[in-house]
Amino acid sequence: MAKFIKLKHTPIKEIIFTISFKENVDDNILKEFISLPIIKERFPIQNKGFNARVNSSQNNQLPTANVSADGYILQKELPQKKLLQARRGSFSMHLVNDYENFETLIEEFTQYWNLLLNCSGSLSVYFISVRYLNFIEFKEDDTVEQLITINTKHPFGTKIQNAYTQHSFVYDKNPSILINVISLIGKNENKDGIVLDLILNKKIDITNDFSFSSFDDMREAKNDTFFKSVTEFTINRYNQ
Repeated sequence: MAKFIKLKHTPIKEIIFTISFKENVDDNILKEFISLPIIKERFPIQNKGFNARVNSSQNNQLPTANVSADGYILQKELPQKKLLQARRGSFSMHLVNDYENFETLIEEFTQYWNLLLNCSGSLSVYFISVRYLNFIEFKEDDTVEQLITINTKHPFGTKIQNAYTQHSFVYDKNPSILINVISLIGKNENKDGIVLDLILNKKIDITNDFSFSSFDDMREAKNDTFFKSVTEFTINRYNQ
């Protein structure tokens, strides 16, 4: 695995690990999972999750939406720092406004996944995802070009209120990993800056038993993509 600089400070605002599976898990099984003593102790705030599907309108009528229950959202504390989403077809762990290293998070996520399997039986995993949402705050007279390497040049002056770019590509070191890099000018807690959203997706062969080692090369891909997306100026700022 390639070595990368470990920054003293981090622009990461949210980390999400997601596992998607083919089965439609029954709600009673999800209730059994969220009722496990260790889950109730670590995630005492438990709410139902919902999905909303907007139906197209006809004859100039307002569109309608179908809302259906879908699993549970489990929170550790308010304001939330860590939460689980146990859905009928997916399972995810989120870390918000905090940081833990990749290995620590994967180790914890593995524990919760195994607890879910104890309730549901084997699940056919076909897709995994890793998402790192970063916010790089503007300081004084910073420009976008000083902070990120992604092409944002334009002929419209300096008073741009919003600029959005998206790059989707296959990771050159592993063609099974599809990466989306989204950058835009935005706000975080009323501070202006750049949102740098890294989303890594990987298809899993459902004919094989799923292993958490499938996440290993996604860490290198995430680091590689991040350090290619930011400038030396930004790296130095977060390493002071």
